[in-house]
Amino acid sequence: MTGDRPGLFLVDIITRARAHWMRHRDAVISGWGAAAFHGLIHWADSAQVVLLVEGRRTGRGRSSTAAEKRLVPTFRTWPACLTRETVAPDPRCPELRCVTAPVAAAQCLKTIFKKTHSWSSPEIPGLLNVQVRAIQFIDAYLQCTTVTVEEIVQACRGLVAKAKLDGILHLVDYGAQSPRESLLRLVVRDQLPEGFHWSSQVRVDLPASTWTVLDLACPQLKVALYYDGSGHGNVARTKRDIDQIQELKDLGWEVIRVDAELFANRAKLLRLLGNAVNRAAA
Repeated sequence: MTGDRPGLFLVDIITRARAHWMRHRDAVISGWGAAAFHGLIHWADSAQVVLLVEGRRTGRGRSSTAAEKRLVPTFRTWPACLTRETVAPDPRCPELRCVTAPVAAAQCLKTIFKKTHSWSSPEIPGLLNVQVRAIQFIDAYLQCTTVTVEEIVQACRGLVAKAKLDGILHLVDYGAQSPRESLLRLVVRDQLPEGFHWSSQVRVDLPASTWTVLDLACPQLKVALYYDGSGHGNVARTKRDIDQIQELKDLGWEVIRVDAELFANRAKLLRLLGNAVNRAAA
């Protein structure tokens, strides 16, 4: 399993892609299937397998309707704008071919902007839902591959309009380590005074030769946000988190721990953050 819920497809996309490839060995895995082979663990499992072949176009383009015929892959011809370069990323099926990581990213972004593949995302002021998803996707893809933003932009030529990319690329972050961290960054992106900015994964040295990494921070103001995901629920981790926050406060930091409940309470989150920023700037 690659990590997400497959929904009506029942099994993960890598398993489905392998099965379809065994019946169509001349085909090349593209889109979300290729992205999963390149390491993406989010959103791909609920997408259909798209096979690139010569002169054949069948199957449904929307994930939700393709799932109604989950045993049937979607076939597409090679777009004229795409390079024919392929890679073999699967050690279990070494002859299986996928499009390159930048091309897979471009194909996924195309489905995001066309709304043929989507997932639940909260409303964020100033951004469309497709923009939020596209930013989440690029953040995650930069984490799981060695692909650069520049390579993704180049691969998008002919697939995704430049204007759509220009509207989001300034909000992409190489440091976001989870989709929730991406959302948190977008929610608070305009909450600092003019001239200050957020940075992801900021290391702070603590006493006794220890250190911590802040999920999101403004080092100039010493304001920090931690996102508490599911891994923060055990007793030992909670104890360590509390100790780190105490040490950070002793060093003059304003720290807010954001769990799912606080994230859902947008007004409270922004109030707490605003007060922290005001104290830090005083």
